[in-house]
Amino acid sequence: MRAFFVSIVGTVIVLAAAVAPATGAPPENPERVYENPWQPIEISGFHNCNGETVAITGEYLLRATTRADASGGTHVSYLFVLRGEGVGLTTGTRYMTNERIHGQETYPSSGTIAFTSTGSGLYKSSDPATPDLRYAITIHATIIPDGTMTSEVLNITANCD
Repeated sequence: MRAFFVSIVGTVIVLAAAVAPATGAPPENPERVYENPWQPIEISGFHNCNGETVAITGEYLLRATTRADASGGTHVSYLFVLRGEGVGLTTGTRYMTNERIHGQETYPSSGTIAFTSTGSGLYKSSDPATPDLRYAITIHATIIPDGTMTSEVLNITANCD
């Protein structure tokens, strides 16, 4: 699950960073909003309760806002929502999935980057013998200008109902 979540977070970060203005002088328009309509997606997930990879077909939504502060730093907030259906590649069990990631990134003019993201999800099984998976993840990292990570937090909870 960590690899799956981290890959989605990485995708969201790249998309959010793409809409963020470069740090330096504040832009003429200090706030920009990026929003895509629901888009189709095919991705693999992992069901921790039974160790099964799940092929997910569905759609996702991404909303991102960037703001420039008075010192020329940039702040990005984003929301990523995934909803879809999946099929277990081992058992053939069908799943419904709904996942959300909300994040904040700060790119101050000093060059130290702070990143925080929280996510949660549900894999609802169609088979009463297969437990549902509910999970929550929190990630935080601080990176100084030379690229050194000075703090890292990764909390994952998974419940099999």
